[in-house]
Amino acid sequence: SSPLEKTKVRKAEILEPTDYLHIKNKINGELKVEKGPKLYFLSENEEVLRKMSLITLKHNEYIKIIDKKTGIIRAEKGEKTVYLEPTEDILLNTSFGTNLDEHTCILVRDTLTGTLEIINNREVFFPSSTQEIVEVRKKILLEDHETVIIKDKDGKYIIKKGENSERAFFLDPYSKLIILRWS
Repeated sequence: SSPLEKTKVRKAEILEPTDYLHIKNKINGELKVEKGPKLYFLSENEEVLRKMSLITLKHNEYIKIIDKKTGIIRAEKGEKTVYLEPTEDILLNTSFGTNLDEHTCILVRDTLTGTLEIINNREVFFPSSTQEIVEVRKKILLEDHETVIIKDKDGKYIIKKGENSERAFFLDPYSKLIILRWS
């Protein structure tokens, strides 16, 4: 290099243990991640796209991330730390899992098939990358004197009475309670 060439002084990037960089090579467009802790010196052909902090998930938290290049969604659940790749963005911010028990279930839609499913395992539920939570449902508990009418997915009416053995139940995915108004 000639003494007459223009030189440029670049500062080093200081990365703490929870920091990382998304770096782009200006010549070939390649993207990479540099994770801390370290002192990182950019080459003359590199530029920082963004400086980020890792995402820390507690045992009852999850996050959904989308790769903007491929469209692939991934779901991560705690306890762990998560780094975003240069082509990724957060699709769903850090959320809490849903506590399911004998009186609580969850209605979930599979985003690939569109089908609905009731999940009523006793667990903390975390949706997968292809699941979205439609609603949290409580078990219907009927007293001896109570009766409900349910319209099922085929439009058929079902009557459930509190005096019968099936007095406590979750509503099926495509069913709904019929409300009667008395004047």
